[in-house]
Amino acid sequence: MALETALQNLFLIRFKRDHNYLLMTAVNQISTNDKFNIVFWHNVLSEHQSAMVMALADQPGVTVYFGYEDSEQRGWFSPNFGKAEILDARQPEVYDRLLSMTGPQDIHVLSGYFSYPVAWQAFHTLRKTQARLFILSEAFDFRGIRGCLRLLRSRLQTMVWGNAIDAVLAMGTLGTSFYRSASFPLSKLYEFAYFVDSPPALSNLSSEEKEKELFKILFVGKLIRRKGLDLLFKALAQSDISLEKIQLDIIGIGSEQSNLEAMAQELGLVQRIKFWGGQPNDLIPSHMQQADLFVLPSRWDGWGAVISESLMNGTPVLCSDMCGASTLVKASDCGGTFKSQDISALSRELKVQVEKGKLSLDQRQHLRQWATCLSPSSAADYLLTIIKTFDCNQSAGTLNPPWQYCCND
Repeated sequence: MALETALQNLFLIRFKRDHNYLLMTAVNQISTNDKFNIVFWHNVLSEHQSAMVMALADQPGVTVYFGYEDSEQRGWFSPNFGKAEILDARQPEVYDRLLSMTGPQDIHVLSGYFSYPVAWQAFHTLRKTQARLFILSEAFDFRGIRGCLRLLRSRLQTMVWGNAIDAVLAMGTLGTSFYRSASFPLSKLYEFAYFVDSPPALSNLSSEEKEKELFKILFVGKLIRRKGLDLLFKALAQSDISLEKIQLDIIGIGSEQSNLEAMAQELGLVQRIKFWGGQPNDLIPSHMQQADLFVLPSRWDGWGAVISESLMNGTPVLCSDMCGASTLVKASDCGGTFKSQDISALSRELKVQVEKGKLSLDQRQHLRQWATCLSPSSAADYLLTIIKTFDCNQSAGTLNPPWQYCCND
């Protein structure tokens, strides 16, 4: 029976992959001469969208506009959007120009779900036109009393305006589950992601040199309570892993740094942890490639783009199940997930990952190859396929995201 079940599962994986390939080929053949205007509405010039937008703008027949409503970059560098036209949507003439794109070949992608005022002001005008309206959004934290109120608000919004929305590009299975709970039909829900730039080549450190080093665990992100570094510290302290073999590198700054440094001292971890502070974005891939495991222990993370970045650099990831990008970790068949805020579960999973040991260069290269499904070009192809499924009268249920049909075997 076990063999029969395994064969059935293998067949289903292969079937999903082949079905997706045939569907993507079909819609591309049907609509190769179509021309699209794709308008993104966002609050800031987001580095989480720039790579995909740049790749979309390079596609034949596609003209891309990125309208933003807040010039503050919030600590991000100024991202490169390539050939896409970047526009300040707060300017009346720009706003009117973007709203003039109202034909069936015009796709408006609004970030957040009724989150940013200019975008949702535009929504109320666009919903009365022939333009196609997509929502690009993470899940809201639906836990606790506040979470219930958020979910209730989203259900009411869906009840009133849901029919005007053609598709929801929801971040990971966490996102699709939330918007299903918010009363969106499955036929409109597409599992989506934030995509980052393709990484540099792997470093030349030999397998022998890597084997001699400590097992390096890496965290990159803000040092705030939501990211759960205190949970990671406690998990390490109570683990029966030989701590002399481990080094935890922490890159980032934030309000919790002094508390975390004191906790490391209190738990006897100060020799095992290195706080790097803030680092330039172009140095992060190097840190990821030198790490043996990337850990994101967040209490909640709507997505977690560092997970995508780590996988693309060939580094396994351990993250909580309340990270939207945990869907990528599960699909990669490398690393693991644990129940959010469960210190014992995190401790056990850390032990599992450390005992597995370091990946060889060949294994890291294999993971990088699988992670090409997260590349900007893959993102552009996937979004265009979603757009073109409307021409084929296909629902969202017939299309899986690239990481679900790209087998890591």
